[in-house]
Amino acid sequence: MSNKQTWDCSKCSESNVTATLSNEVLTIRGFGAMKNYGNGTLPPWHLSETIISTVVVENGITEIGDYAFIDCIGLVDVAIPNSVVYVGNHAFANCIKLPAVTIPNSVIIIGCKAFSNCGEFLEVTIPNSVKNIGCLAFSGCNKLTSVTIGESAEYIGDYAFTGCSNLTKVINKRTIPQSIEKTVFCNVDKATHTLWVGKTAIDNYKSSNSAKIWKDFEIEIINAE
Repeated sequence: MSNKQTWDCSKCSESNVTATLSNEVLTIRGFGAMKNYGNGTLPPWHLSETIISTVVVENGITEIGDYAFIDCIGLVDVAIPNSVVYVGNHAFANCIKLPAVTIPNSVIIIGCKAFSNCGEFLEVTIPNSVKNIGCLAFSGCNKLTSVTIGESAEYIGDYAFTGCSNLTKVINKRTIPQSIEKTVFCNVDKATHTLWVGKTAIDNYKSSNSAKIWKDFEIEIINAE
């Protein structure tokens, strides 16, 4: 027999969002933004964080709340719909078994530590819709080998990829390089790693003063633009 629990997790009166846990599947459904947790408050399903294996966020949800799925150490599968524009701070932090995530081409903001310590990630594609990548967003993803940054990414926060010690390939689709701090790729040996950029952008990355951190990489042209 299914052991089902349902909670309201609406951010405000303009949202109507519920979370239902049935066996190992947590489903977020409704419309609008999820509630933000943190500051001593954890989501009501946090006591089941070791048994939740699947998170399904249904179409209509616009924001995944801060700390929504933090420490779900049994999580191996997540579905995020293209209605989501915000992935909250610490939303999937410490989901140590999660092997991959597809970030839809609707997300505009990836919050601080949103995917930190997702230690099974091998590749990450940040879609063209994303404008803001928060601090420490992918920090500690120590199996990550490749990341693609979409063309709209204007801001990459401090330490966003720190501790990604196996990162060897960065594809940056933005024509004008972001001005970033050296901490973004802290503990990543940029001199032995390759940055791939578009043919029309390569001079910008090699010469622009704002690209001084990017120039530490070995820069190559993306084969197909």
